[in-house]
Amino acid sequence: MRFLDSSELTEAFALALGLCDEDVATVETAVRTQPQRMRRIFDMMYLLYDDEALVGTRGERPRVDGQTPLELLAQGNNGIERLDTALSQVFHDAAPRDLFPADGQVRDFPRACQVIYRLIWERMSEPGEEVALHHPLAFSHQPLGDPSGRLAKALVAVLQTYDGRPGRRVLSLAMLDPDARVRRAAVKVAGGFIGFRDVADAVHGLRDDEDREIRLSALEAFAPFVSRTDAAGRLVSFVTDPDRDIRARALELIKNSSTLDQYRERLVPLAFDPAEEIRLAASDLFDQDEVESYVAILADRAAAGQPVEPYELRILAREPAVSDHQRTRAFQGRLAALKTRHMHALAMSHALRALGFFDRSPQEPVWREVKEIAETWPNPAFERNLLPVLRKFGDDPSWEVCLALLGQPVQDQAHSMRAGLAETAADMAAGDPERAEQVARIARDPEIDAGARGAAMWGAVKCLPENRREPFLTDLVCDVSCDTPMVRNALKQLGRLKPTRRIVEAIDQVARTRNDRAGKLAREMREQLGGEERAWLNGSDWTVDS
Repeated sequence: MRFLDSSELTEAFALALGLCDEDVATVETAVRTQPQRMRRIFDMMYLLYDDEALVGTRGERPRVDGQTPLELLAQGNNGIERLDTALSQVFHDAAPRDLFPADGQVRDFPRACQVIYRLIWERMSEPGEEVALHHPLAFSHQPLGDPSGRLAKALVAVLQTYDGRPGRRVLSLAMLDPDARVRRAAVKVAGGFIGFRDVADAVHGLRDDEDREIRLSALEAFAPFVSRTDAAGRLVSFVTDPDRDIRARALELIKNSSTLDQYRERLVPLAFDPAEEIRLAASDLFDQDEVESYVAILADRAAAGQPVEPYELRILAREPAVSDHQRTRAFQGRLAALKTRHMHALAMSHALRALGFFDRSPQEPVWREVKEIAETWPNPAFERNLLPVLRKFGDDPSWEVCLALLGQPVQDQAHSMRAGLAETAADMAAGDPERAEQVARIARDPEIDAGARGAAMWGAVKCLPENRREPFLTDLVCDVSCDTPMVRNALKQLGRLKPTRRIVEAIDQVARTRNDRAGKLAREMREQLGGEERAWLNGSDWTVDS
């Protein structure tokens, strides 16, 4: 509900009522005559009536004494006031008291649900923005505080009293609200509506919610109905939840229900659960043949490029029941399928992250796929998930992937990741002159993205032996292909070394040849040189070459 100026208000009326051009003039006149009342009228109509009611009859609803809004607006001030008074009474009877404070009780619950529905829909249509909440009957347009908290309270208050179809409609939408407080309120009152398929589907959709409390409430909403096949089918999907308590509760409910035999196979992943108490509770449900069969089928699915869930990837990566051959085939096939199909980055991130669960470095076919991904699709999410893997193993294949990533262009959001990658490369190259020179080579390569070169420079400074650090940095600051930030950072590193003729001459060259911030820093460093260091400059005129 945002404040509309006169032209916006006229246009909003025309769209809401589906008016033709000749009727717009009537609205325009009314807005010009009584802008404040017209703004109240629009807000109330917007909240109280859905689009079909307003547009479907070309502005004929709501009716007041048999007259349409357009007919009343055409009567001037008297008609505007009558429309305002009639809508105010409807709004007073329908407005949830937790949203819009008023005396008395709500009497029109279907319209109360419509008010909440409108507000949630508006919030969802403008993601990332806090949609203001205004009281249409107030004379000021000051927003009401804490709209999310008000919506949550209003939702509970209305749906604890009213269980009609409009209530189910708004409840299903509320579970998609961007604010967790509204979703929590919705799922807590959903138990009384769980017998309706639309509400059950909406509650089941919360199994992937980022909020643990919401996922647990969604699980408990199905708990009383676990003996029913449809409810048990939804409840069993919670056995793969990232939270241990939710997995344990889901197992307990299914294990003690009459639907256990029906959904027993879907509980097999719990035999590999990282929590020992869950693993033990599930172990008596399956024999060794069933577990091995599950692993073999899962490995074959992944090897064939079929969809695999993140928890299944973790099983394939870390369980002793999976042979090295099965594990290699599974991850090679999964990575190759994701790479070929250009699937969503999230799925690729899950696959790369799972490599960190290996107890020893993946075999060559897996690393080959990873390296090709690193060289072909630079993505901050991939780097973020690969960094722990590279740090964990640090072998030659890890090093090749690290170099491939370090040489890729830096995306805007990836600078912090690239710094971490440079640090990882430096750690992996420590004590290995050949690897250190490879990092330094990236920093000096003019064909590589400036951001990547800068990250490689930091890595090289850390891992190069002291006797190689000075020539590397002096060559870098004198390289005209280096951008300003990189030269400035290299100059700062030179400032930490003991001055030599080579360092002083490099600082002098930058001071004389660059007019940017790097040149300014070099001139400041040159001014601070001692007498002996100045003598090395052989009478330089200390001016910037034009």
